[in-house]
Amino acid sequence: MKKVFEKNVNGTRDLFGKNFYQREYIVETIKNIYKLHGFSPLETPTFEHLSTLLSMYGQESSKLIYKVLNSGNFLEDIDVTNENFQTLGNKICKKGLRYDLTVPLMRFVSNNYNEIFFPFKRYQIQPVFRADKPQKGRYREFYQCDIDIVGSESLLCEIEFLSIITEVFDKLKITDFTIKINDRQLLISLAQSLGIDEKNFDTFSIIIDKLDKVEFEKIKAELLELGICEEDCLTLQDILQQQGSNKNKLSFIAEYFGKKGISDESLKNLNFIFDNSPQEVLERINVDFSLARGLAYYTGIIFEVKVNNVKIGSVAGGGRYHKFAEIYENPHLKAVGMSFGIDRLIVVLDELGLFPEDDSSSSKILIADNNSNDNRFLSLLAKQFRNYGLATEIFLEKDAPLKKQLSFANKRNIPFVVIVNENDIVVKNMLRGFQESFRKDELSRILNFLSKNCLTSVMI
Repeated sequence: MKKVFEKNVNGTRDLFGKNFYQREYIVETIKNIYKLHGFSPLETPTFEHLSTLLSMYGQESSKLIYKVLNSGNFLEDIDVTNENFQTLGNKICKKGLRYDLTVPLMRFVSNNYNEIFFPFKRYQIQPVFRADKPQKGRYREFYQCDIDIVGSESLLCEIEFLSIITEVFDKLKITDFTIKINDRQLLISLAQSLGIDEKNFDTFSIIIDKLDKVEFEKIKAELLELGICEEDCLTLQDILQQQGSNKNKLSFIAEYFGKKGISDESLKNLNFIFDNSPQEVLERINVDFSLARGLAYYTGIIFEVKVNNVKIGSVAGGGRYHKFAEIYENPHLKAVGMSFGIDRLIVVLDELGLFPEDDSSSSKILIADNNSNDNRFLSLLAKQFRNYGLATEIFLEKDAPLKKQLSFANKRNIPFVVIVNENDIVVKNMLRGFQESFRKDELSRILNFLSKNCLTSVMI
């Protein structure tokens, strides 16, 4: 047979059956909690102006943006012999696939700030695209599950987000997790104390952000190459690997800054978080001075969530960002946001066995025709079941043997088969292997039987 279709593009996947229902379970859990906190839905286009995307993410992240060729003759009036790869790409591509959901949000707010109310609270659940190296729980096309509060500088926003994390994980029954927290301004002050200028700050933050993945000796080698002396490397190691309570860590860094003559507002912000968060949040948060987050637009409190004892990266993260307000000269664009990584959460729940019992079939009932030759009755019966909220389908192959129809139900994990005979109806429980017979006019008895045998959604 001639091969027509190739396999999926590397870093993408089809979602079907069990995998689809797993994602829906997580998304619906998160979405319901977002709604309880007063967030409203938003959807934005897949494409954004490339000039906007390239200006927002920093040098390393911008390399991962998918560019879209201009329509028509995109090489018209361009002398390709005098262009390098980068400038040529920017000339023949004016659009790009969205890298995250934050930049589209800022564009939306900027374009519509006279029509929306502030603080503006929105949630957004859509796919994003990154030309990243695929690995476990990381794809080139994946869903983000965002919330943001735009137009407020109150740190109560951050506390609400940290509370949402604990609520989501409680609903998902994930009990062993840590919320790492830091402040971007504290990182900047730390870099300045070591003689790192603004030009090299992104490189510095990328280096130390790898501390949870590699030994400090490897980090030290990169820091020395960046120009930090041996003594300062050892001082930095002492700071980054501080143990003890969060308050002790903050006292330690405050004393260090005091000796350097640095006044840092971020310490007040972190102390506010610890002084005002509910107990369930305080039990989870851990100050981590190496936490940098990859995106260049963060300006204040930043946080990431790691599920302990599962070999996967962060499953949620976010922080304060005011750079959009500076770029667009619009105070409404001061914001804080966060996102859950749906694909990584799927890996976590699957590994920990936390998904509900398999619900990979949307149907709860299969109507099987055992030589009844009454198609109208089959349709009427299916309609009555659906009116009671039961997902029902009719086996579509005419004159199929009953054995084949029962096998179909087993393969699809359909728990009940309603077998329509010439003179009666038999309801078979496929999970427990027992059945009961009914007259064709005994719909109420049939529904009672289904209700008593695990179909709790039946409304009688």
